[in-house]
Amino acid sequence: MGRSSAYQQPDYEYLVENSNAIIVCFSTDGVITYANDFALRFFDFEAEALIGKQVLGTITPLEDSAGYNLEGMIHEISNLPEDYRININENIKRTGERVWVRWTNCVQTDDQGKVLGAMSIGIDVTRQLELERQVSQMRKLDALGTLAGGVAHDFNNIAQGMSGFAEMIKHEDDPDVVKHLADSIISAAADVGRLTNNLLSYSKVNHADLELCDVESSVQKAVQLVESNLKPGVSIEIRNHNGSDQIRLDRSGLVSATINLLLNANDATDPGGKIEVEIHKLVEAEPRILNNGVQLTANTYWIVDVRDWGVGVPADIAQKIFDPFFTTKVRNQGTGLGLASVFDFATAHRGSVELLRSEDETCFRLYLAESAEAQLSPSELSGQEDTVAIESGGIRHSAILLVDDEAFVRLYAEKVFAREGYQIRTAASCDEALTIVQHEGFEFDVAIIDMVMPEVTGVDTWLKLKALRPAAKAILATGYASEEQLKRAEAAGFSHCIKKPFKFEDVLTALAKS
Repeated sequence: MGRSSAYQQPDYEYLVENSNAIIVCFSTDGVITYANDFALRFFDFEAEALIGKQVLGTITPLEDSAGYNLEGMIHEISNLPEDYRININENIKRTGERVWVRWTNCVQTDDQGKVLGAMSIGIDVTRQLELERQVSQMRKLDALGTLAGGVAHDFNNIAQGMSGFAEMIKHEDDPDVVKHLADSIISAAADVGRLTNNLLSYSKVNHADLELCDVESSVQKAVQLVESNLKPGVSIEIRNHNGSDQIRLDRSGLVSATINLLLNANDATDPGGKIEVEIHKLVEAEPRILNNGVQLTANTYWIVDVRDWGVGVPADIAQKIFDPFFTTKVRNQGTGLGLASVFDFATAHRGSVELLRSEDETCFRLYLAESAEAQLSPSELSGQEDTVAIESGGIRHSAILLVDDEAFVRLYAEKVFAREGYQIRTAASCDEALTIVQHEGFEFDVAIIDMVMPEVTGVDTWLKLKALRPAAKAILATGYASEEQLKRAEAAGFSHCIKKPFKFEDVLTALAKS
């Protein structure tokens, strides 16, 4: 049958209404003005129950499952859809079922070019994302055997060092040598903490609250922590192109991620070489796809570049370096969790990390999404300090009650707090703490309580102690706690949380802030 010579205009209304894609239109104030038949069936709404309603709270939740507020995103899509040409976000059906949709957005204007709203065309990618999650989880499970051997070896090596140094102290009379050995034990304890943090980050456990901070201060902290581990003559230069703007992020996570990148750069750099850290902002008019296949969909990103001019990353392993437990280090010098934890940290902040290579330069680029609601104006920031200056005698708390089921923690606290002039009592359990307060009349100012103890938890212990001393403060000490446990601790009135292993300076800082 021949083609008609007369051009027939397509029936666009018919095509849209019968498309096998989700098509929704909404105004600049977020009111749904149109939904095709496929969209109504997908979200399980009748037309009259959806048209004229706010998109937020009907097909888009107020917050996604990760806790991100979606109101700002919907406002920007409604008014500036060109900035969100493609995005993936969580949506919700009438039944409450959560789904993930990949949206393509375009602007709708009137004859004069005034923006009326947006048209969004979506594809359900829930199953695809779930399959990707399952594949990732299977890879993690497959790697657990490697993890067990590598981590056990690292922990045992550190324990051997600590035990050996302590044994040497018992037989050493020279004060300078004793101090050096003690510093070595403290350094080994810090290594245990860093290894634990990498494990928790890899398993998606995040204990630190998001807080306002500037990126450069976190990078500087990381540099300070790695300086003693640099090869002879290696220098680190920081270049910040965006001043001290503050954003909300996991500060300790950024410090840990930067440390991992700096240590990798140091391993690749010859003695006397240079490592460069560059900080800047990226504002994209449209989504960017990185060379690792990750798509960035937020409007603004903070970027931290860690650059070296060392041996480089061979092409045949460039695609493997972010895999959990993959390492190029010699046997027993690494678990392969460093870059994997960096990748997971960046992903948790709606970003990513990519490797940029040239003939003589290697750069790891860390992307962290900036959300509009996370920022404060300079006037709001004035007077706020993230660090606390601790002067001798400047802390008002004098009576400390420490509750911990570990005997060596109690012994440590008794010795150190007494040496610094504090009145200190320790208890191994909730019942013992209550006896000290109720029957012995100990009036404490601050309680430092372990989270996980037999019989009665740290939170429940504090609730009972607070009933006896309502004006007292409480600090949580923990080697591990779930997000749910931390939320319960905050609701119970704990003012701060310090992570084990901690130093006395960590406790002083928490006391000063209480």
